[in-house]
Amino acid sequence: MPGGGPRLAREANTGLLLVASIGGSTLSPPAAPKPVQRPAIHLSFHSESGPSLSVDVDVWLCALDLAVAHGWVPAGTAEPRDGAARAKNDPWSYDRGSGRRVAGEDARELARCLEKALPKVPEDVVPMQGRPFGSDHTRELVQRASGGAAVAEEEALAAAEILSGPPKAEALSLIDFLRQGAFSISAE
Repeated sequence: MPGGGPRLAREANTGLLLVASIGGSTLSPPAAPKPVQRPAIHLSFHSESGPSLSVDVDVWLCALDLAVAHGWVPAGTAEPRDGAARAKNDPWSYDRGSGRRVAGEDARELARCLEKALPKVPEDVVPMQGRPFGSDHTRELVQRASGGAAVAEEEALAAAEILSGPPKAEALSLIDFLRQGAFSISAE
């Protein structure tokens, strides 16, 4: 449109509608929001049968959320073997690296329930929808489930979102580790 109003064109790769101004410069499509980058914090899991595993805290919280939403009834953690008073005696401290121990049957049942949940976790990354997630949320779900209360799958939707894409592979490694039985949790 010589000397006229704006020109419209379709961006070939995205199909977005672009507007050219009278001067001929093209406006770019809006930039996608950048994901919030958090530093990775890991926990170390030490199996009583020998091997250890380093797990991202968020992957661990997701695993706990998904497992209780798929039938895991937590048995609770035990104090560190060395008896060190690193944390108050809180049997629901699955989420802290304070040397707490998880019994073999509890670990295997956690693996079974997490494995049951993983097919519902998308292979591709999905955006977060602002659902509840975090240590306090996980602790509340674990405490409810340990008392026999059902945890709805909807209460673990944020966990499925966070594990979508590449983190799902870390959850699969975690399942393999949990199947080995008893382990302790420590901070890295």
